[in-house]
This record gives sequence, structure tokens and C-alpha cells, in this order.
Amino acid sequence: MHGAVEKLGHGAYSADLISTLCIGNVPHGGFLAFVFLEATKAYLQKEVHQNIMLGHWEFLFPTKVGRAILLVEEVKTGKRMSVLHIKLYQGDISENAPWIKSSSYAATTAYITAETSEINIGVSIPTGWHSAPSSMPKLRLLPPAGDGDWQRLHVPPVAKALQHVEFYVLSSQDPTLATRDYWIRLAGGGNFSNASLGFVCDVGPPVFIDSFRSAAEKTVARSSSKRDSWYPTLVMDMQTKQQLPEMGIEWLRLRFQSKVVHNDRLDVEVLVFDELGDLITISHHVVMIVDMEQKNTARGEQKASI
Repeated sequence: MHGAVEKLGHGAYSADLISTLCIGNVPHGGFLAFVFLEATKAYLQKEVHQNIMLGHWEFLFPTKVGRAILLVEEVKTGKRMSVLHIKLYQGDISENAPWIKSSSYAATTAYITAETSEINIGVSIPTGWHSAPSSMPKLRLLPPAGDGDWQRLHVPPVAKALQHVEFYVLSSQDPTLATRDYWIRLAGGGNFSNASLGFVCDVGPPVFIDSFRSAAEKTVARSSSKRDSWYPTLVMDMQTKQQLPEMGIEWLRLRFQSKVVHNDRLDVEVLVFDELGDLITISHHVVMIVDMEQKNTARGEQKASI
């Protein structure tokens, strides 16, 4: 995945928001989360607090393809953890320090908490909770089409960011269920890293939400000339329960759950597991349903709003 940040100075980084990681022409929120975690990793590379524990993102304005500036502020530095406040700016940004101008705007803001990389320094208590998959696939047999029980799920071409991930869904699973499981891997090969978990958490909710739309509803939508919808994340919280290995892993299982869809707004909980069933990450989202044409409207240098 592209999106590594470039250091400009102390607490200042630039990133290139590329078109292949967009939904329509708007950079995907999960890609932005990945960029934030890359900036966090770069900022803390010489510190003891390098493991991401918590992340809270607020997507204030849609971003656009092109250059962005990330400014990092230390909110707290403690013995076991550090808290960073990071803002991503676009608009009229500068090639020189201080990088932003009065006409620049913070499109996305986040608080990231990182903890010490030392392991087994705190209390761990088994709770008895588990979340076993409804059916365990033979992962090596899944690509490219599936193994019979699990089938490849194809996403629409307009969702360019989602083309970077292969989704596999249980063929017998009721698409109207409030809880669904997916297995994913990177379409271009390679492994998921800890920095990519922000992307992972936000890449699946649109696929999950769209599964609620029955074939009949889609037919009605087409016949009534109703435009396609998309599902931008307004707020995302991510809590890392366990770090991935340094070399990353190929496969992840995602479990999605939504409780209420009402008035173009819904909640989504995302649980991320490794192949062994260990819980890696918990994420919660507030998602809106918007018109795809509205999302794709060109903005020039002006801020857009939902």
C-alpha cells in the first residue's frame, strides 16, 4: 500500500493522497487512518512508546487527491504511554515551514495513544469471551474464487480503495444478518502490518452495509433513477488488543455488527481476528449514507461538507 509519510521537520510530515485509494474521487478514510499511523510510527521511532494502543479519528471534511500536511502535537508523555494529537491539512498549503496558511483547513483530526513496546508488564485475565467463525475456510484454497463454502466478493469499480483487498464471504450466510464474517487478504500480495490496521477497520463497513440491500431494493432503486449510495465514516475509534508480528500476517477475519440503521446514519462495530482466532483490534464507527454523486462532486480548493 502506498501512503508512507515524508518528514518535513519536527512534528511535520507530508503525504500523497493517491487516486487508487479513493472512493469515487475522495480518498478513503481507512487510507487516511493508515497515513496517520505511519506518521505516528515515524514520530515515535526513537521513543519507547511505539505500539499503537488507541486511535480516535474525526473525518471533518472530505479530502482530495494530492498533497496533505500532517502536524503532530504531543498531548501527554508518560511512563507507559504517549498521546499525540495529529491534524491533516489540505487547501492552500505551503512548500516551506510552517507548511500551512490561514486558508489551509484541517480535514481530518485524530488522537493516537501509543504504549511501551515491552510485553507482559500488566495484568492479563481470561474472561471466557470468544467469537468463533460460523465456518472455518481452508485459507490456502480460497484464492482466487473461494473454496465452495466461502466465495470471493467483488466490489464495484468506483470503490478503488477496496480493490486493494480480497473479500471472502460465507455463501450460505444470510445477507440481512446484523452480524457477518469476512476473511480478507491484500489483493496485491504481501502481509497486513500494524500500521495497516486503520485501513483494515474502515475498509469493510461499506461492503457490510451494502449487503443489507436486497436484490429487490436495488431493482427499485434503478427503476426510480435513485443514485447509488456510499457510506463515509464520520468518526472511528480503534483499540488494539494485540500487536501483529513484525513481518505481518496474510489473512485476517473481520466480524461486523450493526444495531440500528436510521435516518441515513448507522453504527458499525468491527472485530479483527488473526488466523488463530486471537482478537487483534476492536473498532467502532459512526457512518452516514450519502449520495455517491454528491461525494464525487468536484470541490476545487473549497472545503466540502456532508
